Amino acid sequence: MCKAKIYKHRREWETAAEWMDEARELDTADRFINSKSAKYLLRANKVEAAASVCAKFTRVNATRKFTLLIFVKLVNFLVVGRCWSDGKSK
Repeated sequence: MCKAKIYKHRREWETAAEWMDEARELDTADRFINSKSAKYLLRANKVEAAASVCAKFTRVNATRKFTLLIFVKLVNFLVVGRCWSDGKSK
């Protein structure tokens, strides 16, 4: 996870996503690392992989609408966070 953060600050999104995914695979039950991994995958523009990671920590009985709502909130969080971190709006 530490290596992923280093690569993130160097703006090497692909490598950061790979390292965060490796950290996620060490403890698949940890929701914090799962959500971080999904976040890093979205930064690397790997939407399908991020959706599959998000699906791993959502409830099985949840309706499709609820799962979509969680995913939309995650993407919204990333977009707003990126705007604040860059210091400019897009």
